[in-house]
Amino acid sequence: MIERSSTASGRRPTFSVVIAAYNSASVLGRAIRAVLAQTFADFEVIVADDGSTDGTLSSVTALDDSRVTCVPFRHSGPGPARNAGAAYATGEYLVFLDSDDEVMPEWLERMAEVIRSVHPAVVSCGLVQDGEAEGIWLPSVLGADFDHQAGLFVAGAFAVRNDVFRAVGGYANTFLEHTELAFRLMPYCLERRLPIEHVSEPLLRLHRSGAATLEKEQRRYEGARYLLEHHLERIRRNRVSLVNTYAVLGVSAARLGRFEESRRAFLAAARANPRYWKLWTRFLVSLSPIVARSVWGDGNGSARQLARTGRGT
Repeated sequence: MIERSSTASGRRPTFSVVIAAYNSASVLGRAIRAVLAQTFADFEVIVADDGSTDGTLSSVTALDDSRVTCVPFRHSGPGPARNAGAAYATGEYLVFLDSDDEVMPEWLERMAEVIRSVHPAVVSCGLVQDGEAEGIWLPSVLGADFDHQAGLFVAGAFAVRNDVFRAVGGYANTFLEHTELAFRLMPYCLERRLPIEHVSEPLLRLHRSGAATLEKEQRRYEGARYLLEHHLERIRRNRVSLVNTYAVLGVSAARLGRFEESRRAFLAAARANPRYWKLWTRFLVSLSPIVARSVWGDGNGSARQLARTGRGT
């Protein structure tokens, strides 16, 4: 794994913006140009090219900006790509931006103001989302599973101190990776009394487009399973989170044709909140594969996307 100790000038920037990109040539330039237009100039951009085959590397080279470095890696998924980019980064804080999103001009400046004031371990900001879940989302108190801390753990909506990120082990190789990372960040920071701060302002625009695919559904299914297998004790602290996680697993399992597992997930969700009749309805629907497919589709884009739960993806 590649690591650097400083920038080419020998000075450590405040931020390293790490963008994991896989076949993102059509949108990556937009994301990078928005970062380069920041009102706060003390940053570097690290593009971790996750084995792209569509000219992503060429699209970065064409920008011809010394602040941007593209590091190619073998295709291994977004989590490992972000870790690889982070290993190459030199900034005091890491921000992980998705290649199809845009940031507002004051994105880094607003977070830098908080950093200069209290030097937090984590600082998050709000976002504007396009698509089916269109709306404005601001950092909020996340519940007992996040130790009642306020934040928003979505790619591009939080910055984490480089040393803290390394100490907790970086990203896991799973979907829903920002939520999973937050489950490890919160106790680490609280045990060491490291501040966790936020900016109540939307500074990021998420672009969510394109139909669901079998590959995305498989990743969502595996992500929900990973959370339940590795963080069930923490998730159980918050009944809403527990229900949501089992519901995500249930829908994804149904779309993948794993109907027995779908039934178990919906039954677990219903038992966690037995008075919520819609959960029992979902369980009943899952008993019939024909009905389940008509309600949730099959992961090839025929079904509407999962409703936003307010958790990171």
